[in-house]
Amino acid sequence: MSHRCPSEKGNAMIYILIALALLGALTMILSRQNERSSGENMTEDMLNFETTRMRSYAASAQDAVNKMIMSGSSVDDLQFFLPNVASYDTGSHIHKVFHPEGGGLNPGNIDPKIFIGTDTDPSPGWYMGRFNNVGWSGTPAQDVLLVAHQISQPLCAKINKDLTGSDVIPAIGGSGNLRDYLIDTALHTGGANADLTSAICAGCDQKIALCVSNTSGDIWSFFTVIESR
Repeated sequence: MSHRCPSEKGNAMIYILIALALLGALTMILSRQNERSSGENMTEDMLNFETTRMRSYAASAQDAVNKMIMSGSSVDDLQFFLPNVASYDTGSHIHKVFHPEGGGLNPGNIDPKIFIGTDTDPSPGWYMGRFNNVGWSGTPAQDVLLVAHQISQPLCAKINKDLTGSDVIPAIGGSGNLRDYLIDTALHTGGANADLTSAICAGCDQKIALCVSNTSGDIWSFFTVIESR
């Protein structure tokens, strides 16, 4: 009769743990691939539903800001702290768009079927803020933008088809990075923003809502001008 020494049993356990770790990593990779694939192969009915849902959320954001301004908040007063940051629960809440005592807007749902991007700077999701000027808004003042960042290309095209009659997706030039023009980088990435102008995106000119791509055409984001000044 043979007997295994303790070191052999320990080695076997290590091999089992390594195998489990590799299996977990493979499962995560396959899951992300399936999520991206499902976002890129949505049926027409699914695209219609998701387009309506995204535009409905944009309308809810518009309504929340309108109510705050009617209640006495100025555009410069508005704060966009989400519930997961410390500033959300400190100080006065009346100017906070996402706080029940302010605008009462719920943070947007980050559905992996829709938000399929892999760039983490910043990650896919809904973003809202006042951080730059939209060139066709009429004044040099900062405007308020709501952005669904890193959505699927078919959904982006469908949104534009509904908004403009064309499924063409304009590219934002300049730095070529959407976050520089559509997301409050000082708040979310520590960077600096630039104004969104027709020179940067000719196809965006005079649009208050549109889906655009980065210069390389592998990231797509839907923006809405919530408050134009």
